Formats: sequence, C-alpha cells, structure tokens
Amino acid sequence: MDKLVPLAAVLFLAQEARASAGYPTAIVEHLSIFYSPPCSLCHVEGKTGPGTAESPFARSARARGLEGGDVRLVGIALDALARDEIDSDRDGVTDIQELLAGTDPNVKGGESIQVRQDPESGCSSTGIGCGWLLLLALHLFALRSAKASSTRSAAASAPRDAQCEPPPPLPPPPPPLP
Repeated sequence: MDKLVPLAAVLFLAQEARASAGYPTAIVEHLSIFYSPPCSLCHVEGKTGPGTAESPFARSARARGLEGGDVRLVGIALDALARDEIDSDRDGVTDIQELLAGTDPNVKGGESIQVRQDPESGCSSTGIGCGWLLLLALHLFALRSAKASSTRSAAASAPRDAQCEPPPPLPPPPPPLP
C-alpha cells in the first residue's frame, strides 16, 4: 500500500502536466487548418504545464470560456474569439484570421506561427511530449528493483497514449500573402 501512494502521486502529476495536450489537435479540427499550432500559441518562454498559458492569445481565449484541462471548450472559445473579432496583438488582423493564415496572433506584423521558438514537443511541463510516461516508467523500474521478486515490468505497466506518437508530417506552408 505504501508503494501505491507515490505511484498515485506520479500519475496525478502526470495527468496535470498533460492536461492540455489535446488543445493543438482541437484547434486544427475546429478551424480546419493545415498545421498544428505550437505550444507557444498559448505558453510563453517555453514554459508549459499547468498555469503557464499566459500569451495574449491564451488570455483572450480564457476570457471567452477556455479552461485548462477541458478540450471540449476549445471550439467554444475559438467561436467566441471569432464572434468578438478579438485581435490579441492589436495589429488589425483578428486572432482567428491569423490562425487561418498561419500567422501568429501574439506577434504584430504577420510573423509565421511555424517559425516561432517552441518547446521541444507537446504541451507538457517536462518539455517533451512523453515526459510523463518516462517518469512513470522510472518510478515503476524503481519499484521493481526494490522488490526483485516482482514479475511486473515497467514496459507492461506503462499506459499507451496517442499523444506520444509523432505527429504526421505537415504539408508545405502556403505562399506568402501579397
């Protein structure tokens, strides 16, 4: 029982760290865009994880109903951003128009969203898309080592997560706007 408490803590923290991992996919599906937005759309300075979505776009989306951990609210927030014609970077182009054009709604001047500095992969506090899985595997390995007679392996115990699969290749970007 004492060994289950640390495992439960690891799983809880891992769930929190990947609570918003589905947001890029939800944005792609809702707007029918050709690219997956980087985590820097919402997170600043490469800091991801709970409570770190502080970009102008993220603040605008939260003001219109987006909450961390609930991917179902992404479409509602995007629709509200479009309805209210929100322009987070105040450059005269709405956030939704910028996302549709592949430009960054956080940066004035139409900078391509694909060239932004971004965490390595995924929206997780570890900076790697599968960091929570690695943490779980290390914890399970430590438990196994502590009790050599255990037949449970870390690989067999680790859950599989579709978010850990590499994303499909992106099509080439559209030509620059005239």
